[in-house]
Amino acid sequence: MKIPDFEKIIKFDTAFLKRIGSIAVIQHLKGMSKGIGPDGKKFKALSRRYANAKRKQGAKPIPDYRLSGTLQKDFNYLGGDNLDSGEFVVEIGIEMSKATTYPDRDLNTASVINFLHHGSRDRNIPPRPLYSNKAVLYEGAKKSIVEEIASSIAYNIQKELGGVTVHVINM
Repeated sequence: MKIPDFEKIIKFDTAFLKRIGSIAVIQHLKGMSKGIGPDGKKFKALSRRYANAKRKQGAKPIPDYRLSGTLQKDFNYLGGDNLDSGEFVVEIGIEMSKATTYPDRDLNTASVINFLHHGSRDRNIPPRPLYSNKAVLYEGAKKSIVEEIASSIAYNIQKELGGVTVHVINM
């Protein structure tokens, strides 16, 4: 029996990294639209002043990262990589060079998402974290990502062992 190359088994291709990134983006957009961070905590309520400003622009006066929808449209998978340690990383967010500039302000969506993540200095807009040290992913993404990892490892084992069928059992 051939001894498999374990480095090849845990090395993921760019299509896999993009799928993982897409899952993370979808879950982040869902969470943000509900006013909930990846840690499961609700975002702090908007100040009365900002809630009124959102109402005037036709948006719901809730802390949901949405005013015009432009920010959500720009929020995407940015890239991914395999690390020497056997881990992988994916990056999601808004690429500065592709960020949409708001016509009525000297701001783009990348600046706004950073601002919303940290909150305003005057605390008119409290922080609405997209990630924290305790939670990078929304709970809804974890199961899908584990399934993707298991499927990719099974596929890589199959390739490494020359076509031996490997089944992934979902629990």
